[in-house]
Amino acid sequence: MFFNKYERPAPIHIENSPGAVNLNINIQGNVTVTPDILKSAIATHKPFNLIAQEINKRNADIVTIAPKREDEIIEINRDNYKLFDLPHRNIVDKEPIELECAIYSLNKHTHNGWLEFMEGEKPRVIPFKIEDGNVVDYAAGLTVNKSTVTATREMQINALGEKTIKKLHLLEIQNHREP
Repeated sequence: MFFNKYERPAPIHIENSPGAVNLNINIQGNVTVTPDILKSAIATHKPFNLIAQEINKRNADIVTIAPKREDEIIEINRDNYKLFDLPHRNIVDKEPIELECAIYSLNKHTHNGWLEFMEGEKPRVIPFKIEDGNVVDYAAGLTVNKSTVTATREMQINALGEKTIKKLHLLEIQNHREP
């Protein structure tokens, strides 16, 4: 609800002292939790969000999650599904970044495509749009081993403060051939 009202996640302070679960969501949106509670919120919010979306789409009327203890039943229905929604919004980071990547798909008419880069130790594939430069230089990126692009990031931020790159807006490219 804080995210929907103020269009930003509530500031979350991680406190390592045992039993630190102080949730003061007011105009400032102060949230103080232990790391395990934040990890639990992140782990459970995404599946609950998916269930809430299915109820919103009218693919289900009610979903009941019942563990062994009857007093811990979670029910998501048409009256409360918005409480389990994980709202998000898109923001554009104006600060350009340099990224080593491989371009493997490009539509020369729309200037849209897909590229792959390493995020930590895992490869990640995301869409891009050419905002500046010659499309021929980007097309040449399809034939080389790797490219370095300068880009701005279109990010998605959710109510838990998690940011993910949704799309890159390419400003410049340098292609590299390796022997």
